[in-house]
Amino acid sequence: MTIAATIEVPPFWLRPARYVLSEMANVCGLSIEAERHEAGRSIGRIVYSRPGPSSLSLEEARGNFRIAIPYLGSETASRFEQDAWAARTCFWGDDRIPLHVRSPVIPLSAGLPLAQWANGGEPAIVLREAGGAAFVEFSFDAISSYFLAITQREEHAIRERDVHGRPPQAMTFPVANGATLSPVATDSALLVGRTARAVCERIRSFLVTKTAWPFGIHAVACITHDVDSVRKWIVPRIVGQMRAYARAETRHAAVPKRSTILDTIAEMSGFLDPHRNLGEIRALETTRGVQGTFFLQMAPRRARRDPLALYSYRNLYVRREMRRARREGHELALHSTYESADEPARLGEEVQRISAMSPSSGARQHYLRIHRRIWRQQESLGLLYDSSVGYSEFVGFRGGACHPYHPFDSQEQKSLSILEIPFSVMDSALYETCRGSREKMEGLLRSIEQTIAYRNGVFVSIWHNHYLDGALVKEGSVLAWYLDFLKERGWHFWTMDRVARWWKARNTAELLYRDPDTWELIPRESIDELTLRSDGGAPERIEGLADGAWSVVRQGRSSLLTLRGLRPANPVTIHRGATT
Repeated sequence: MTIAATIEVPPFWLRPARYVLSEMANVCGLSIEAERHEAGRSIGRIVYSRPGPSSLSLEEARGNFRIAIPYLGSETASRFEQDAWAARTCFWGDDRIPLHVRSPVIPLSAGLPLAQWANGGEPAIVLREAGGAAFVEFSFDAISSYFLAITQREEHAIRERDVHGRPPQAMTFPVANGATLSPVATDSALLVGRTARAVCERIRSFLVTKTAWPFGIHAVACITHDVDSVRKWIVPRIVGQMRAYARAETRHAAVPKRSTILDTIAEMSGFLDPHRNLGEIRALETTRGVQGTFFLQMAPRRARRDPLALYSYRNLYVRREMRRARREGHELALHSTYESADEPARLGEEVQRISAMSPSSGARQHYLRIHRRIWRQQESLGLLYDSSVGYSEFVGFRGGACHPYHPFDSQEQKSLSILEIPFSVMDSALYETCRGSREKMEGLLRSIEQTIAYRNGVFVSIWHNHYLDGALVKEGSVLAWYLDFLKERGWHFWTMDRVARWWKARNTAELLYRDPDTWELIPRESIDELTLRSDGGAPERIEGLADGAWSVVRQGRSSLLTLRGLRPANPVTIHRGATT
C-alpha cells in the first residue's frame, strides 16, 4: 500500500470516510488503505479523528510521516451549520491559484505552512519535522469537504421541486453560495495528495503516485452532443416560435434572427431544416481531429411535445448520420428518455436499442434527472459511466469535481461501481449566463479551461444540435473557436468511453510500498502506457519490463516514470537511485 489510514470517528461517519479516502486516492493517484493496513508496511499514515491528541503516536504508525485531518462533523450527519461549512479559499505554498474547501477551521500548532487561507494568511496546513519523520496537521476537515460536495448533500434536503421533479438549480449550494466555479471536491483531494508529496520530497522519502493521464497528457476534453431534436417545425415549436417573436424585444437576442419567407418555407418542408445538422457538426470536429460523443434517445416512438423524445430510435436520418459518425471514430451513447427517471426499468430496453446500433458504455439522463435508482439500474445493465451531474441553467461544477468518481449510495452506505463523469458547461447555460455575448462566452470558457487544466482534470461540455437552430455549433461558431483554443493550449480530445475505460484501468493498477527504496506496481488490466510520478528520489532501475519499455524524465523536484506495455498480473518493481 502507499499510505495507511486510521479512522477514529462516530460509526455513522465511518463508511462515508472510507468512501472519500478511496475516491481521493483515485484523484491523487495514491493507494490509501483504510481497512486492512495491518497486513503490510506503509510509507506513512493518515489519521482522521477528532481534534486533539490521537490515540496513535507517530512511532506506532510505523511510517515516515503522519497526516492528521480533524473530524469536524456534528453528531448527526445531516446537521451542518451553514456558515461554518461555507466554501473557503486557500493557496498552496507560493502558488496563487485559489483552491477551495468546505469546512469549519480550527487553529494549528506552530510549523512550516504548506497552505494558507486567503483571508488573513493563517496557515491551513502545517508541517513539523522530528528525527527524520514528519507530522502534518490540517486545520479543516478535508474528508467532509469532499463528501458534502460530491454527494450534493444539501440537495436532498430541498423540498421544493421544479416542473421536472428536480431541486431548483438556483437553490443548490454552489449556486446559492456563489461557488459554481469552485471544484471543492477535487481541491479537497488535491490538497491531501500534494501534502503527501511535499512531505516525502522534504524528508527524502521515496513516494510513487499515478498521474491522471497517460502519454504526458495534462488534461482531457470531451465534446458531447445531446441529440434531442432532428426536426424543427412541429406544431408546439411553431406556436412557441410565434410567442418568442412576440417577446423578442424584451430578451437578450435569445431568439434567432428571422429567416426570409422562402427560407422559412424551405425549413418547414424539411429541405433546409436547421436541426438536421449532424453532418455539419461531424465535419466541424472531424476536420480538427476531434472525436466526440453523441448521446441519442432510443424512444420507441416519436412524441410531439417536449420534454419527450422528438424522434424514435428508428429515425432513418439519425441512423444514417450516426453510421457515418462511427466510421469517423465518434462514440454513440444513450440519452436516456425523460420517462426513465420515473421508471428505471425502461433503461434496459433503451440500452438494447443503442447497443444494436453501436456498442455503448455510457448514458446521460434527459433533463439531467439522475438519482440513486438510476445509477443502480445503469450499473446492473453493465454501463461503465453516466454523465448527468451538472447544470443546465448555470456554468460550473455542481458536484465540485472535474475528475470521474463513483457515486455514493446513501441508502446502502457504499460506493457504486459505475463512474460518474461530470460536465461543467452546457451550451444553453453558457449562452444565457453570458447574455448572448460571444466575448463573454469565450472569456468564461477560458476561465474554466484554466481551472480544469491546473487540476489535470477532464473538461466535459454539452452542445445541442438544435439549440438556437445550431448557431453555436457551426463553422465560425463559439464551438469552433473553443476547439481551436483547446488544441492551441495542448489539450487532448477523448470520447467519454475512452475516459471511462482509462480511469478504470488506471485505478485498478495497484501501487505497493515494499521498502524505503522500492515500490511495486501490479496492473489488473492491460495498459499501453502509464506515467508515474516520484517524489523524494528518482527511479533508477526497473524490473519486469524490457529496457526500452520505460523511461524517466526529471520535472523540477519530481521525476516522471513512463511504463509501456503493462499486462495483467505482471508486476513491475521500481527501485530508487542513490540519494544525496
